[in-house]
Amino acid sequence: MTVTAYLGFGALRPVFDRAVACNATVFVIVRSSNPEGRRLQDARHEDGRSVADALADDITAFNDGLGSGIGPVGALIGATSDKIAAATLLRLPRALILAPGVGAQGATLSDVRNNFGAAIARTIPSVSRAILRHGPSLVSLRETIDRYRDEAWQAVESSAGNMALIPQ
Repeated sequence: MTVTAYLGFGALRPVFDRAVACNATVFVIVRSSNPEGRRLQDARHEDGRSVADALADDITAFNDGLGSGIGPVGALIGATSDKIAAATLLRLPRALILAPGVGAQGATLSDVRNNFGAAIARTIPSVSRAILRHGPSLVSLRETIDRYRDEAWQAVESSAGNMALIPQ
């Protein structure tokens, strides 16, 4: 499930508690691929952190409170992310990362591999619109899915050295 913290991170606590109880993951939108969201995501708190960085810190604190390993609260960070988003990724050492924007919004799986650095082993790229536009032909859909699957495996294999960075 993907949620927004526009009402505050604490307002999401019931959703997080449910995720814990169901052994599920909730993704909080931290940095989207939408250019219109940048002004809000880059807005500064009184302590100087951006809204995105503060959300990343909140996610990490929540996950840390549950013990070691990857926690149930993840972050959505758009696949078209830049170096600013890469700094935000460093604040999320125990979170899964959902990375929409591959294909239709211009990012490639190689971009995700290159831009997400050590977080690549915890990153789930999303390619939905780029696949769906090849329908309704089942053959065309299957070929597209297979192509993106193969590209994803290549990205993971070329980043195999980063796998050791996944917290256990």
